[in-house]
Amino acid sequence: LSYYIYAIDNAGNISDIYSRTFRVKNTVTYDPNGGTLSGSNSYVLTNGEKYKTPTPTRTGYTFKGWYTDQTGGNQRTSSTIVCLDGDETLYARWEANTYTIRFNANGGSGSMSDKTCTYDQDCILPSNNFSRSSYYSLGWATSSYGSKVYNNGAIVKNLASSGTYYLYANWVDVCSSTYVRTTSTCSKSCGGGRYLRYFYSNYDGSYCGYDYGGYSCNTQSCCSWT
Repeated sequence: LSYYIYAIDNAGNISDIYSRTFRVKNTVTYDPNGGTLSGSNSYVLTNGEKYKTPTPTRTGYTFKGWYTDQTGGNQRTSSTIVCLDGDETLYARWEANTYTIRFNANGGSGSMSDKTCTYDQDCILPSNNFSRSSYYSLGWATSSYGSKVYNNGAIVKNLASSGTYYLYANWVDVCSSTYVRTTSTCSKSCGGGRYLRYFYSNYDGSYCGYDYGGYSCNTQSCCSWT
C-alpha cells in the first residue's frame, strides 16, 4: 500500500512529492516473557483488523496484558486496531502473586497473624508464638502429624503460587529422651551392679525429671546412691 503527498501552486505546478509504502500484512510475534503460550506464538495480521490476544500462563504470576516492550511500552488489546509498517514483537506483562501463610496451633493455644508473601521473593517465617503445656516448639511442620520442616525464623520462598498455605506448630515434649537424656548417677545396687538413673532436662537445660534405665555392672562409672 502506497500513498503520495504533493503540493500544487496556483499555476498548477506540482512540487514536494513525497511517497510512502506501507506493508498491508505484518507478522506479530508474542513473547511470553518467562511464561508459556499454548499454540502459535506469531500471527500474520492485516492493517485495519484487531490484534489477537492469546493468554499465556506462568506459575505464581498473573498476566497483565501484551506490551510493545518488556518494561514500559504501549499495550495492545483485543480492541486495538493493527496499523503497522513492519513486523512487531509483543511482550507479556506479569505481576507476581501474593499468597497467605496461616499458622495452626496444632494442639497449642493462642493466636498468630497470617503472613503475606510474594511469589519469587524471600519470606521470613515468624517464631511460633503459640503455647502448649510441657511442650516446646522447634519450628513448623506442613501437616498436623508431620515432622519439623522449617525452623523458627526460616527464610522460605514459593510455598504456594496463590491462595492460602498452612503451617502447623511442631511440638516436642520437653522431657523427650530423643533430645536430652543424660546419665547422671546410679541407684539401687543389685548383684554387685547398679541401675542407672537417667536425668532429663528441658530444651534450655533446666531440670525436668528422671527415670531408671538399664542395668550396669561397671560400678566405677557410677556415683554413690544418696
